[in-house]
Amino acid sequence: MEFTLQSAFSPQGMLGHTAYLLLVASMLMRRMLYLRLLVIASALVSIAYTAFVLNDPVSTFWESLLIATNILQITRNWLKERRAGFTAEELVLAHKGLPGLPLAVARAFLDCGRWETLAPGTLLAKQDSPPTRFFWLAEGAVSIRLDGEPVGMASGNEFIGESAVLGGMASATAVVCEPARAWVVDAAKLSACLIASPALRQALESGLVRDARIKLERANRMMRARPGRAALAPVTLQALPVSP
Repeated sequence: MEFTLQSAFSPQGMLGHTAYLLLVASMLMRRMLYLRLLVIASALVSIAYTAFVLNDPVSTFWESLLIATNILQITRNWLKERRAGFTAEELVLAHKGLPGLPLAVARAFLDCGRWETLAPGTLLAKQDSPPTRFFWLAEGAVSIRLDGEPVGMASGNEFIGESAVLGGMASATAVVCEPARAWVVDAAKLSACLIASPALRQALESGLVRDARIKLERANRMMRARPGRAALAPVTLQALPVSP
């Protein structure tokens, strides 16, 4: 096919453009599954272009091999995730707390910790002290206190003890006020897991950003509800304590 401006924008030429556009779009995907699916779509369009427009058997062969490789990888990951096995509460943690993380990696992370039932009065984090454990609160309620004063309440599907991930001291005290169910991991063990898996760290930090927004909204609601505090400016995300 001779290259001219007319041929570049002909129906056959647009087929080639579409293949490359799909390939570029795949590079924008954060989840590997979506990336692989778009690569497969790009290769399929490219096969139509190289086989029927360019009559290029070499390119057609390599595009076919690219499709086969990606299908193989998708199948392997699917089988690994099926074998991982999750309880209902573990799936909630994986999807809400670790967004975008492959389930096989989430399974390895969950195996680093344990599930515990926490009695009222259990101290989860102490203000101005380094956290020794990191929590995912699945059920129950936890009081958040700053300088001894209650400033919020965690009530499920939230992380507590974020400074175990981000570093530094706990900026507030967290105490269980209703019987709670939580996934717990020691800070030292968590640090080792994050060093071993950059993908896990990225997913966990995304989950902590989601948590920060939830806590920001809750702090502003409490501020507006307190008598005599209506004139106070709302808390911004930058001003929000990172932990617990």
